[in-house]
Amino acid sequence: MRQNRTQHVFVCIAVLVILSMVVACAPTPAPAPTQAPPPTQAPPTQAPPTAAPAATATPAPKAGEPQKGGTITLGFEGAYEYQLWSWQAEMWHPDGMSHNALIRIKNDLSELIPELATKWDTSPDGKTYTFYLRKDVKWHDGEPFNADDVVFTFNAICNPKVGTVWGSQFFGGIEGFQDVKEGKADKLSGVKKIDDYTVQLTFTSPAPINLWWVGYLYIFPEHILGKIPPEQIKTADYWTKSRIGTGPFKFVSYTPKQSIVYERNDNYWGQKPYIDKAIWKIFDKAETALLALEKGEIDTWDGYTAIPITEIPRFQAMPHIQVMPGPSGVTNYIMIAEANPKFPWGAKKEFRQALAYCIDKKTLIDTMWAKNYAEPLAVSVLQKRYVKPDIKTYNYDPAKAKQLLDSINYDYNFEIDFNYYYASKFWDDLMAAMQAQIAKCGIKTKVALLDGPSWDQKFNKNWNNENGFMLGVAGHGIPLFPDDHFVLFMKEYPEGRNVSGWRNSKFDDLVAQVKQATSEEARTKLYYQIEDILVDELPEIALWMPHRPPGVNKRVQNSVWGPNYFNYYENFQNWWLKQ
Repeated sequence: MRQNRTQHVFVCIAVLVILSMVVACAPTPAPAPTQAPPPTQAPPTQAPPTAAPAATATPAPKAGEPQKGGTITLGFEGAYEYQLWSWQAEMWHPDGMSHNALIRIKNDLSELIPELATKWDTSPDGKTYTFYLRKDVKWHDGEPFNADDVVFTFNAICNPKVGTVWGSQFFGGIEGFQDVKEGKADKLSGVKKIDDYTVQLTFTSPAPINLWWVGYLYIFPEHILGKIPPEQIKTADYWTKSRIGTGPFKFVSYTPKQSIVYERNDNYWGQKPYIDKAIWKIFDKAETALLALEKGEIDTWDGYTAIPITEIPRFQAMPHIQVMPGPSGVTNYIMIAEANPKFPWGAKKEFRQALAYCIDKKTLIDTMWAKNYAEPLAVSVLQKRYVKPDIKTYNYDPAKAKQLLDSINYDYNFEIDFNYYYASKFWDDLMAAMQAQIAKCGIKTKVALLDGPSWDQKFNKNWNNENGFMLGVAGHGIPLFPDDHFVLFMKEYPEGRNVSGWRNSKFDDLVAQVKQATSEEARTKLYYQIEDILVDELPEIALWMPHRPPGVNKRVQNSVWGPNYFNYYENFQNWWLKQ
């Protein structure tokens, strides 16, 4: 289960996002990131001015100035399918070239910026957002973009007949969602067209994250997909033959298992792209893609793991390759089963705390993660502004671990299943190193790599019986707010993602409160209280946030990368190639 394989893990993002996006982060039961607090109430924001029309004759650019033209080839890992129906987050990347959202989440996750909407207002109660749309946008086929496209997109993403995997995940809070889900209504009552260029979205609660989810939703053409019955949208030719969008690049072709091709949209409403053509070359194995990057056959590679940690020195030494900074926006953590009758120790807090004392994160990061390619975590909160300054930590202390184990009469002859799903020699070695540390505390483990179906059986389907897991290392992308991850431990959550079996009513209440807190101060205080519970009870052991450094050919200029794994290719129209 790669970083987006399950949904304990991971993890209506929009007919667009949904319709266009889509995962993982993590194939795990858990399904990112860092920086500035999102505004409780987005103030009206002005869109950037449209680029001036190109001159008929262009002088040769000065050194360092953007150059027009050329073809870029990007690596794409996995089977290409529309993100609407896939948990694979990489699906967002190609569609981000051809489509736009109402608003965009800045790549470093620091703020929301206008895209198809020039500005937006928030109602006093925090439940309703009013978006004012651009009036100069056309679809790639020349049809004008308007409010009908926005209303269609939200209704499609939330329509069970369309069958997207992201509907309830991101837009389950829109008014009328439950009625649509249960077949009592065809349209969302909370999505309204005010006029051709104004749309209102109303949610059942004032949760600030609602607005940020809108930033993941690509908007799709009502005049094309709206003519197709909902149950037939998934199989429509649109996805493989036209993909008409409003973005800076136009879809040209898709050849299964080979490539996806885009060309510059000279009529783009915003900054015109510098690059003529973009080719996504599809790879079924990361090793093959890395070889292609080394040979200069592709210009970028990020994939699921980007440049493997063990390969970084070699790629850094290549004169034509730049290894970019790559905070993943993913937390790695140890899942602990509390509902497996064959593993009674998991339900004891003393055991979980002892296990935490057995793991020397600093040594593992220094020796296995090359020091700079993972950041230790006390709790799975990647937004540093929300981490309690004096949060409790479990520094490596085998003696203290044994005291805790002895206090519960731990059976030192018991062998614990310890699973992971990252299939690479690096992770094999990392798990062996962790196993050796744990053994110094007297805890015996049996480490085993599981493929996707096997992980799904042990960690999702059989989590509460003797055929379920005991311990497992997983990954979860946490893009926006800490509660994206906290839902994995709530008593009730759509699709039942809490497979650890841990329950805490106070924790549930606090998470419910933080989801509706409208001020940054209130949210932060609630996060601190939640973290106190998590680091004491330890339903999981947070390990680190790994880095996934992309490899980029040095001829590619002005590329932007960051923890927003749904939006690695921010402002692709600003990229250019040294000719």
